[in-house]
Amino acid sequence: HGRKGLPFRCGKSDVHWAASSATHLCHGLYLALGRYKVAKQMLQGALQLALRPETQGNMLDVAAVIALEEGDLDLARSLAEDALAKMSTATCVASCSMTLGRVYVALGLIEKAVAVLRDAVAIFERAGEGLYLTQALSYLGFALRHMHSIDEALASSRRAVQLLTSNGGFCFRAQEIYWNHFLILHDAGDPGASKALDTAYRIVTKQAAQLGR
Repeated sequence: HGRKGLPFRCGKSDVHWAASSATHLCHGLYLALGRYKVAKQMLQGALQLALRPETQGNMLDVAAVIALEEGDLDLARSLAEDALAKMSTATCVASCSMTLGRVYVALGLIEKAVAVLRDAVAIFERAGEGLYLTQALSYLGFALRHMHSIDEALASSRRAVQLLTSNGGFCFRAQEIYWNHFLILHDAGDPGASKALDTAYRIVTKQAAQLGR
């Protein structure tokens, strides 16, 4: 669908719909599968459209995640900060704050990371957004680990795992939740660390098996 440009052709009468469709396609397929080149091409095409600020912010947020995972941290920071500046809805602000927090951790700006991730957690808690709250708590725990605040990191990460378990194990990239939990448990000398690692590994291998050749 991405290569054929279907989101743009099908939504040519509704620019917002076309951009939203392209963003979801990037999230659902290319980010999950690591198809960054195609995702970036789609984003570049969509950002040429006359978009509402918040729609543009969502697309910039996706682009920031791609830049982060490709290791271009300066670009990731610029995109994430631009995305956050365009947001007005609380949950969209929190979502962009999660990305920015991850970027700050990668840049070694740990105090900034913890601050924006705390904000994201608070917003998702007020909104009752359990799925996103799970991620935010996990990323916050990961950032607190870098501050050597192990007890607080462990409490945040445990909440994330509990939410994930109560939701039947469904979460965007659930393996990251368990991987972050493993790292924190390992630093705390908790014998449960190996179980968290095993769980992350099983999720990855199950996903890989679904990809075929």
